[in-house]
Formats: sequence, structure tokens, C-alpha cells
Amino acid sequence: MVRIFGVTYGNRTTEYEPYDNSNAEKPWRFENEPMCKISDSVFSQPDNLDLVGVFSHAFRSKTGISKMGVIRFLNESKKADVYNYCKGHGPKIHFMNWSDDGHKGIKSMIQRCCNHLGMEYNNDPKHVIYANQFVASKHVYVSYINEVIKPCIELLEGPMWEEINRNPGYTRAKEGVEYTYLPFILERMMMQYVHNRNLVCNEYFRK
Repeated sequence: MVRIFGVTYGNRTTEYEPYDNSNAEKPWRFENEPMCKISDSVFSQPDNLDLVGVFSHAFRSKTGISKMGVIRFLNESKKADVYNYCKGHGPKIHFMNWSDDGHKGIKSMIQRCCNHLGMEYNNDPKHVIYANQFVASKHVYVSYINEVIKPCIELLEGPMWEEINRNPGYTRAKEGVEYTYLPFILERMMMQYVHNRNLVCNEYFRK
């Protein structure tokens, strides 16, 4: 059984099970706050769920993939730990370098997160997974939240807060929204986790 939530804000809609994050206490976390809450309250409970995910309301506009396409890929794929729906960036683009060009200094911040977690940093991951555009087996998702996202939030909002609490240079920033480096760091941690745990990852869309 598959269960996927879509995080919404205000009048934003989703094709998936909605989770309204409009009144978040810590809005700078964006989707990471509901990811943690949903993992704790839903995905961590004993049930018959096999695959789970938490998408942004902008999932379809970012990927071009409908809910039908998401489910079809899951049904037709060989069994994997993670199912990646991120668009490819072409063979000449090294994603971590490309990220650092857009968000100056983000690579060193991700490296520090990896060191904090005892993980090896990979500058050229085989599976480019970002923006939380993935579905994973339930136990992998819960482990990822507990072993990566939560400890990284403690680090980023603690010793690193002064460093990350600044403009990350997001070119698609919405007027009136205050951004920090935190969500951009966290959304790039899954590819590091997959690399370190040698997880099986199926790709939906890669150029």
C-alpha cells in the first residue's frame, strides 16, 4: 500500500493527501517540519503501508509528473528502497557544484552535516535526489527522518544557525517569504543518505 502526502499553504492544492502547513511555528523549515510530524504520527505506526512520501504542493509543476504517473512508476518498477522523481540535469552538470554556484557555500554546509552524522560526503552522487521528490519504503523513510533530518535540524538551528540564517540566493524566491539555507541543505541530504547506505534507487526521469 502507498501513502503520499502533499504539503499545502493557503490556497495551494495538491493531488495527494493534503497537509496544511500554513500556520507552521517554524516556517523556515518548509516541508521538513511536516515530513517529521507525518513520519512520527503516521509512518512510524504499525500498519500495512509499504511505500510513503511527502511532496511539495509544487511537485507536479517541478517534475511534470502527475499522480497517475507517480503510481504507475511504483507499480511497474522493480522493487527498490527509493524511487526518485527528480528531473535530470544532464551529464555535464555536477549537481553539488551546480548547487554551490546557486547557493554560495552550501557544499561546505552539507559536508559539515555529513560529518555530524558520521557519513561520507559525496560530491558526485550517482542518484541526484532533491526537493523531497521521492518515495521510499516506509522503514527507509522513517530511518531517514530520524537519522538524518532531525539531527541536521538540531545542528543547523543550533551551532550553525547564525551561518545559515541568511539569504541563500534562491532565484525563485516568493515575495514576502524569508528564506534560510536550511531547506536547501536538507533537501540535498537524501542523495548523501542513499550513497552512504548503498540503497537501491530507481529513477523515473533522468536526461
